[in-house]
Amino acid sequence: MKRKKLLFLPVLIMCITSSVFLQDDLKKKIANSLENFKQNYPQEKLYIHLDKPIYSVGEDVWFKVYLVDGLTNEPKALSTVVYVQLIDQQGKVMKVRSIHVENGGGNGDFELPNDLVQGKYLVRGYTNFMKNLGHEFFFEKEISVLTNNSPGSLKNQSETSKKSDTENEEESIRINKPFELNFFPEGGDMVDGIANLVGFKAVSSNGESVDVEGEIIDDRGTSVAFFKSLKHGIGAFNFKPERGRRYMARAQVFGYEWDFEFPRSLPHGYSIHVDNTQAEQIKIFVRTNIPGALDGALLVGQMRGSLICAIDDFSKNKDETLITLPKSEMPDGVLQLTLFDKAHEPHCERLVFIDNKQNDISIELATDQENYGTREKVNFTINVKDDHGKPLAANTSVSITNSEIVKSQNSFEDNIETYLLLSSDLKGEIKNPGYYFSEEDDERKRNWALDYLMLTQGWRHFSWEKLLTNQLPPLRHHLERGFNISGTVVSAKNDQTPISNGSVTMVMMDGSWTFNEVNTDANGRFLFTGYDIIDSTEIILSAGEKRIRKRKNEKKDSIKMDNRVYIEVDEFNIPYITQSKKTLTPILAGTNYRKESNKIKSIDSAYNFDPQIIILDEVEIKGKKDPTKDPFYSPSAIYRYPDHRVVLDSVPGLSSAPDIISALVGRIPGLEAFGTPPQSIQLRGANSVRSNGNLPLFLINNIPVGLEAVNSLSPMDVSHVDVLKGARAAIFGSRGGNGVIAIYTKKTTGEDNKIVGDKLGILKFVHKGYYKARKFYTPKYDVKKPEHVKPDYRTTLYWNPNAIIDKSGKAEMTFYTSDSNTTFKIEVEGVTNNGLPIRSEKYFRVGDEQ
Repeated sequence: MKRKKLLFLPVLIMCITSSVFLQDDLKKKIANSLENFKQNYPQEKLYIHLDKPIYSVGEDVWFKVYLVDGLTNEPKALSTVVYVQLIDQQGKVMKVRSIHVENGGGNGDFELPNDLVQGKYLVRGYTNFMKNLGHEFFFEKEISVLTNNSPGSLKNQSETSKKSDTENEEESIRINKPFELNFFPEGGDMVDGIANLVGFKAVSSNGESVDVEGEIIDDRGTSVAFFKSLKHGIGAFNFKPERGRRYMARAQVFGYEWDFEFPRSLPHGYSIHVDNTQAEQIKIFVRTNIPGALDGALLVGQMRGSLICAIDDFSKNKDETLITLPKSEMPDGVLQLTLFDKAHEPHCERLVFIDNKQNDISIELATDQENYGTREKVNFTINVKDDHGKPLAANTSVSITNSEIVKSQNSFEDNIETYLLLSSDLKGEIKNPGYYFSEEDDERKRNWALDYLMLTQGWRHFSWEKLLTNQLPPLRHHLERGFNISGTVVSAKNDQTPISNGSVTMVMMDGSWTFNEVNTDANGRFLFTGYDIIDSTEIILSAGEKRIRKRKNEKKDSIKMDNRVYIEVDEFNIPYITQSKKTLTPILAGTNYRKESNKIKSIDSAYNFDPQIIILDEVEIKGKKDPTKDPFYSPSAIYRYPDHRVVLDSVPGLSSAPDIISALVGRIPGLEAFGTPPQSIQLRGANSVRSNGNLPLFLINNIPVGLEAVNSLSPMDVSHVDVLKGARAAIFGSRGGNGVIAIYTKKTTGEDNKIVGDKLGILKFVHKGYYKARKFYTPKYDVKKPEHVKPDYRTTLYWNPNAIIDKSGKAEMTFYTSDSNTTFKIEVEGVTNNGLPIRSEKYFRVGDEQ
């Protein structure tokens, strides 16, 4: 057998253009296709860390969102909006949060209603762009929710469920054979005369793994191979099919035998076998029974869309080649190997999990003591270093729970490490993914089990056939870099024709008066993109149609804004996803949690303290004038009193004034206007120095507008005009540096929340924006307060969604223990700045051992 050296490509380089590496069309096509996939389908991965897996009705669910680049796992994904849903057993979306993501992280919470039905609920997270590739790319995690029923009912449910998983399952299998046994030849197909590794997977009708053993029997009734599952119903065995023979599988489960179909072998073809037992390298055996078929073949390896290797140095007239692939330069994760023939057709595919020891991270969780008293201060530190002892910065979250009460139904469920490196790259549901990264069983057995998993699970991201022929799904859902405000401007006439020559101004009443202006397109559409709207914010839109007014004896035509338009804003709908991809499992534990939860609720009821309420000293409240009684009151105005106010109905000869500014000249000190209609306006006294000739800020019903909009107003439609100068105008920032002229129309005074007027297109609405997360209540017992008389038995002792580890690799935090004499579990999850998922646990004790 000839041994081949690897042509190794840098992991993070997507498109290789060197003539040394790209020696033929297929290599170029693969590199270009991967680059196109990267540019047009930027991959995002989402993980959600919950404070605990089990809750009681009326409690809060606290969560941290991690959104990372799908190729590198670095916290620099393109989207900045993540949607998190709470879904009931029927697949109904009960609650949804729009979470703002910064530096790869964001946090939020759900309050569980008291009227929830006991059972499993689903927490689902996704971005709008993820919808292009389907809901299988969304993150989902089950939580258990308990009611206040007696503990006995849950115990009976648990015993019934356990019986169903053993005795009832055995009886069901004996009668109905409600399980599937599927076989997966390594590389895709068995080939006559070539030794193949064959993986298998046994799954019951309810989706649970089934331990199975059996034999392969040929068409002569001879037993030719034996198999037995290693873990979670998965295993593998070696098999060499003979030409012309047919085979079946006979499996034994619970002592009963059942026959299953066995895959047919190909008379001619290709085979891949991978040996991943060594820590430093993997060995790839490429075989064929077709003479000369490896001449011109190409073995491609890619991980998460990054090209790892492209090997074409296969010797002529050889039917077997060994390729050695070093792991030292590779990231951790699922490597996809594909063998192409000289006609560019893919024949074999194999998934391999790469565990590069050089990517290992040291995570040290330390408390200043191992044992504490009740209500005692705890100093806690996190220290993160790479394999060479270099500090690593990271974004992490910390949950501390009562480990004797808060117990997960599945101790091997997904965590941030297993999800980002394993589950998110494989098709279908993986049973007990945490097992493969745990210390359960010996390492050799876990590694074999992980390799068998690679044999039986599919790659979820793309197929080479579709990628190379550009048969990728259309992009129907855009990347969200903040919120978008869109809509249509139409004529106020009966035909409501779209206004193609329009202008739309948007003002956000967010405290800083965010202002922007766009033009409409040929269909009257407008779009404001990428706004970070924090919490509920009032938005005001004003629009008009630009009309060119030609004037005699003037070199320039003037533009007049016709505000006789309507604004139709597209309703902001959170991109709901309602279908659930899996059946929720029953609750099998939680009796102790219910008891503790009921005790906490009894204490809350008895003491009636709400930790979110701040107790204030006694104060004397005196009455004050109601500003709404002021006839000039406007709720959206950000000032109280102007420097000057002119009521237009009191102006003599108002009907003969050509425009509103002309009507004001001589009635407002320092106001000068030049031209008809005015083209230049100065408001002297606006600054401490002479005006620099710039226009003052114009407002119509508190909306910033241009001079054209002001000139289009009829003086007869105006109620009053306020003028602000100097200090009073400073509230508008630099835009008020030349003074402010605020105009209020008669139709809108006191009616700021309506679509007003048929001459002035104005629309006001409230955008909910990002969800504003509540702060987790953490009492400090160093200073006595009245509310501290209340007993403290919180099941989640501490939750910190923003435990940032700085460049020194360290983070420090403090908290206080409660009144529970128990063992607490510290759980830390997060992602380093260079894309390495981290997770660690530590336990400490409060009080004496029971």
